[in-house]
Amino acid sequence: MKMLLIGMPAWNINYPWHSLGYVGGIIKNAGWHCRIEDLNIKIFRKASKEDQRYWFMENTDLWQDEQFVNILFKKYKSEIKTFLNLDGNFDYDIIAFTVNKKTRYLTLKTSSLLKSLYPQKLILFGGPDCFPSEHNRQFFCADGSPNIICQGEAEIALPNFLNKFKTTGDYRCSTKGFIYADSGIIIDNGEPDIPSLENEYISPDWSQIDFASYIKPGDFPTFFSRGCTNRCVFCRDSPNFKRYRTRKATDVFHEIKESIKYTSEYSRCPTVIFSDSLLNGKTKQLEKLCDLIIESRIKINWQGQAKFNSEMTYALLEKMANSGCNGIWWGLESASQNVINLMGKNFDIEIAKRVIIDANKLGIMNKIMIIVGFPGETFMDFLKTLLFVINFYQYSTFCEPEPCHIPSNSHLHYYPQEFGIRNKDMYRWTTDDGRNNNEIRKLRAFILKSIINNDPSILNDVSTRFSINNINLNHLSVASETAGLIYELWKTAGIESKMGEILTQWDGETLNNNLNSGIKSKELTYWHPYNIPKEINLINWFCKNKNTINSRTLIVNCLFAAVKLLKRSVN
Repeated sequence: MKMLLIGMPAWNINYPWHSLGYVGGIIKNAGWHCRIEDLNIKIFRKASKEDQRYWFMENTDLWQDEQFVNILFKKYKSEIKTFLNLDGNFDYDIIAFTVNKKTRYLTLKTSSLLKSLYPQKLILFGGPDCFPSEHNRQFFCADGSPNIICQGEAEIALPNFLNKFKTTGDYRCSTKGFIYADSGIIIDNGEPDIPSLENEYISPDWSQIDFASYIKPGDFPTFFSRGCTNRCVFCRDSPNFKRYRTRKATDVFHEIKESIKYTSEYSRCPTVIFSDSLLNGKTKQLEKLCDLIIESRIKINWQGQAKFNSEMTYALLEKMANSGCNGIWWGLESASQNVINLMGKNFDIEIAKRVIIDANKLGIMNKIMIIVGFPGETFMDFLKTLLFVINFYQYSTFCEPEPCHIPSNSHLHYYPQEFGIRNKDMYRWTTDDGRNNNEIRKLRAFILKSIINNDPSILNDVSTRFSINNINLNHLSVASETAGLIYELWKTAGIESKMGEILTQWDGETLNNNLNSGIKSKELTYWHPYNIPKEINLINWFCKNKNTINSRTLIVNCLFAAVKLLKRSVN
């Protein structure tokens, strides 16, 4: 029995897609012949220089735009046909795609192409976008819809399905973990059994992967665990994976040794990328893996995601560094303990500070992730995160801050009332008091992004480097927040004479009568920033146009002149 396993753009181009190798290993272990095709990297290599930029992080959201994907599909349709050898002997029993939200539309377009050419072929979808709480049965409503979907983890469900299909030749079965459409009726066999990961050890099949075609051919992915010990209220992954499980350290170590054989010709010290949500949910297993690597004397670097907790001692971090760990992504999200608690992140900010300093001292790069504008995050909470970024810049690499959105299948999505959310639009939600809205979140993200991406010596020119044209600075909530930040940053920088100066002597262009008449004294009282003394009269500030080019430049330069002073004091 033959199976074709396909991964479509857009995904990581640095190293192979782990699910292709791992699911390919599951299929091979079930006694099937499996051909693996990573069309993500193959199409990237064929793409024009202009189009290749769509594979980079800042542009990958475009792949969730169906019209954009349709244009690219037409452009590279002939390449897809060539890569899949559609004019040759196409004798596969099953054509399978591993799908996530960014590969969704190109997967459907390619599936539609295959169905038009080979209408009798069985098409199977699996992967993160196929979980019950994700796109799942919506696939059956689209052109290019699959015959059947594996709607969860594949270790147990997929071999069971393949064994039955080998016997009956019919995909319409009662195999747990699968959902399919039969004459327009959806048949749902429920979610698959959850593998413990301690016993269901499958080696990935890297034999068909051309490592030389990737940007970093010496890198390869693996995983240590699934799920997470935390239950962050904004997370959609933990609910999908039900409970936290780890593989045996010995199995992970064995996989690393086997995978090195495919990358050793490209690097004397390959880099292992752990794709887990959480590496250190069971620190004893993590420590055992470190011991195995150190004792074997194999030369690797490795990176992954971890959480802050008291078990991340200096001794454990040192052992991680000695085993090759050179980078950790930490889900800090906020430097305010209030927001950390609201998020359900379950760590102490003081422990996080200690871990970051210790890891940096040991040569482990700290990659810090931040979310701004979480419901309940006040102006002063945000200020704590802003000052944290300035103070810990020397110890860390900060990832681009993300405005808080409300993912489907998250606690935040199901219980918005717990967080005072007025409407649960994924991106444009607003709190009941109106103080946390899309404009505020864009402002906070802009400010942190500007601080993170700029050297202190050029912060005065930040307005010419990063556009804030999509932020309405006249919005009362934004005007209030900006005034509070200007005041607090200059106060923290210790320049007393500048406190409030720009606010009371504002020289921007006067708003027209319609805008002026729209601002009432009661509203100004409500939006007066609570960190600024009431005796500082902000009527000029609220009633002048802050959206002109000159006004935006003045505001940004005033903010970042104070940031520059604060960075200097830290350095």
